[in-house]
Amino acid sequence: MRNLRSFAKQSESERSPSIGRRPSFHFIRNTLISCTALVWFWTAIGQSVQPYSKTFYYSGQPSNTLNSTKACLKTDQGLYLVIGNANNAIGQYFTVVKIDNAGNSLNQISIQHPVHRILVYPTNAIIEDSKGDIVVATTIGRVTENPYDGFLAKLTPDLDTLWTRTYDLPPTLAGCPADTFVGNYFTAIRQTPDGGYIIAGNYRLNCQPGTISDRACLLKVDTAGEVEWWQVYPNHHSIFDVEVAPDSGFVFLEVDDPGFRITKANKYGNLLWQSVLDNTHTHKFGQDVEFVNDSIVAIAGIYVYDDTPAIRLRGIDFYLFNVKSKSILSAHSYIPYTSIRCATLHQNLKLQPLNDGFIIAATGTVVAPDSSQTQHKGVLFKLDNNGDSVWVRYYQYGDFHDQCQFNDVLVMDDGGFLAVGFHFPWTVNAGAWLVRTDSNGYAPGAYPTGIFKPEPMVSELKLYPNPSSGISWLELDAHSLPHSSRLRSASLNSGGQASTLKLFNINGKLVQSTPLPPGTQVQEINTQNLPSGLYLVNLVFEDGKVFSGKLVVR
Repeated sequence: MRNLRSFAKQSESERSPSIGRRPSFHFIRNTLISCTALVWFWTAIGQSVQPYSKTFYYSGQPSNTLNSTKACLKTDQGLYLVIGNANNAIGQYFTVVKIDNAGNSLNQISIQHPVHRILVYPTNAIIEDSKGDIVVATTIGRVTENPYDGFLAKLTPDLDTLWTRTYDLPPTLAGCPADTFVGNYFTAIRQTPDGGYIIAGNYRLNCQPGTISDRACLLKVDTAGEVEWWQVYPNHHSIFDVEVAPDSGFVFLEVDDPGFRITKANKYGNLLWQSVLDNTHTHKFGQDVEFVNDSIVAIAGIYVYDDTPAIRLRGIDFYLFNVKSKSILSAHSYIPYTSIRCATLHQNLKLQPLNDGFIIAATGTVVAPDSSQTQHKGVLFKLDNNGDSVWVRYYQYGDFHDQCQFNDVLVMDDGGFLAVGFHFPWTVNAGAWLVRTDSNGYAPGAYPTGIFKPEPMVSELKLYPNPSSGISWLELDAHSLPHSSRLRSASLNSGGQASTLKLFNINGKLVQSTPLPPGTQVQEINTQNLPSGLYLVNLVFEDGKVFSGKLVVR
């Protein structure tokens, strides 16, 4: 582990001179003026920020420095941005900026390496810890070699540097000779209940320098950044997010070709279980998982719906998953635009829970209104609490041929959103792009559109009688189901799949589980011993597909 010297460029606001006391005969007048000013001030504070769409060059000039907003953070101390910078003279580095509600810089610090590049993977790179300090997870990219090192920087709320650390994955842990340099890079960071940090990342499985075969890893460090343990997962492809579970363990996602899975580890990183979300579609890097409550997580991913070479069109899939019962509660797939695809090499999206649903920030390839061209645009996608679509909008800045990308999104106090990324006009370097919307996603340059939802991953079950007073029946029409999951009776053939009937209460707790043999088309559900209320009924097949319905018990 090596300490790195950081170079800080910080700005301070000037303090206004104090105003002396007026003569006593002015007391009444000044009191009235002060009260009026206070009323105006508190009224202004309570008002919503007006929507805007702006680009900023927080570090360097447009002619020679790229500014791309990689991640954002809202704390009681203010709003923070992580900016990825690239400059021909300096190379690649990053800047943390504290901004006001209009996006203007209040203070900032740029962290550079005297020799190597510092790279920031989008979306989950910054957190506020329990002491109010800011921690940023990035990567050192070596100029002379392909491998990478993970890199952490810890800052005060005023952006003074507390420490920086660089992390080398032990080569023997990766199954390589002791003198091998094994590259690793960081993709996400969260704080753990003991005050330390868990960092998700990936490493190069192949021991030969210059080759690429990325696999997942977790790093646990204490509050000072000292290593407590590494865990490598040679059978898990790259991961780009990690969440801390209520039992102090960890949950992360894995994509495959085909496949999309959720994995649970204990607090030492030892694997406990893995569950399949989808094994039909190829999934691409760029996924997010967030805890909704102690037992349910929301998951967003990018799947391929057209794998034709040179096309490979992508959509968004969304899941609600119970980590205690290891079951899918809800699953949806959407194709908001031609394809969900970032302009950059790194693909990503961000999911944020809301009181009334979820918001997803992504980037889509959008066809121009006159159909003359297709270009990358920022996308916000609102879902309700069940994962059904509410609205979707794309956002552009400048001319339509300019590239626009969202990397992260915040939910603001007034119910609106702050989406961040970059705008690239082709004539100068990319600028940090900030879009502040109202609660319905409206902002300058916002375009509401329809959405195409392909054949749902979750189909409705026929449940009767509903409401139930003791006994209900489940029935599926075999001809309405996808072939791979079709229920078949003996009169059709015996080639169907076994399934499991699961019943969940409103809190997501599994209350019944009944295995069903292939060929079952009608099944009794006994609700006599269940409390009154709303229940979710899932029929889960061997191939991972889920069919669901809602049952009311009186």
